Amino acid sequence: MNPCITIDVSKESSHVQGFLDFDTPISKPKKFSHTKEGFSTIMTIYNTIVLKTGINPTVYFEYTGVYHKTLMAYLKANNISFIPIPPLVAAKVRKSDLRNKKTDTRDCKTLAYVVYEHKVKTYYEPTKDEKRLKDLQRYYMITEKQYQEITVHLYEMIDSIYPFYKSIMSEFDCFTSLKFLQKFPHPDYVTSHREKTLIKDFKELTGHGDKYTDKVISKLLTLINNTIPGCSKDDFEVEMLKDYATQAIFYKTRLNKTLEEINKIIDKDESKKILRDSIDSIPGIGMNTAARFIAEVSNVDRFKSAKALVAFAGTDPNIDQSGKQDGKHLSITKCGNKRLRTILFIMVRSMIRKRVAANPIKDFYKKKTQLGLQPKVVLVACVNKLLGIIYQLNKNGDVFTYN
Repeated sequence: MNPCITIDVSKESSHVQGFLDFDTPISKPKKFSHTKEGFSTIMTIYNTIVLKTGINPTVYFEYTGVYHKTLMAYLKANNISFIPIPPLVAAKVRKSDLRNKKTDTRDCKTLAYVVYEHKVKTYYEPTKDEKRLKDLQRYYMITEKQYQEITVHLYEMIDSIYPFYKSIMSEFDCFTSLKFLQKFPHPDYVTSHREKTLIKDFKELTGHGDKYTDKVISKLLTLINNTIPGCSKDDFEVEMLKDYATQAIFYKTRLNKTLEEINKIIDKDESKKILRDSIDSIPGIGMNTAARFIAEVSNVDRFKSAKALVAFAGTDPNIDQSGKQDGKHLSITKCGNKRLRTILFIMVRSMIRKRVAANPIKDFYKKKTQLGLQPKVVLVACVNKLLGIIYQLNKNGDVFTYN
């Protein structure tokens, strides 16, 4: 006998059902609200199973955005063991059902089928620091997306108001540039100042020395005198440019502070610090990207093999039993961590673009593309090879070497 409890989690209420075995439910699914009183329904079913079997059942439920978090908090507070089920795992089982219908009452049975027939893996409970690392990493991704959206609009405004700007600032979104645009959102704001005042203001804004500042201001004034901006300083576009520069400074500062905190937490854990530095030693991968990888994975030691790490990332091949796939157009399962996949593709693309140092991913990419494989297939293969390298680096505690 292997009793369990399955819960179909929804936004404000959920359904729960207890099982003594797959074909032996103790009752029909019961609806409960996400309140203290509602959660007591779980405890009633839990106690009933314990009385009947003498076994403490494990609770299983799908990850559902943020809705499962209050449930997890309740289960932890009452010392009830639980294992979350990845949504795609349950979805595959649901898809295999001929009726293929998702209903609240049937989903408890579907989850039970996943538990009994698919042998759900044990849940890894992250430490307090590991949870914070993951939260910080995901906050970084959200902030980065907001920053990228703002800089797209900022770039458009610059092209209109400062057509020559690229010749002054090679990086339009560096802090020096953003601070300048915030204070001088239109060329007329520049020309309304005396040159000495401009030099003084620029030095205060950027922290650059006399030689660099004199050169930039001199070139700036020359270009302004020979250029017609796309709007007047009283147009709303100028206010937009100033606002976008201000927002970009805010988001860029938040990104830097988030990375700083991620690295500080990693520095406290010797094994994570060693792994971050090992990944950082791979050509094309920087320390901050390595730190974000660790933040999303939590602990590489929990994986028994490199294949298990690949499965966690969801980049393992999706086997098509119909025989239609020829190996050149393979898809991936996507059952794993999509945020980790994003970080891994950033790593791989950076390694492939790396011009100076040779690295195994770049060589592997060249070799596979020459065989006529689709670029996406090759990128996935590169990701899996990189995961194998990282797994070995973690296992051996070595700095990366490539002969």
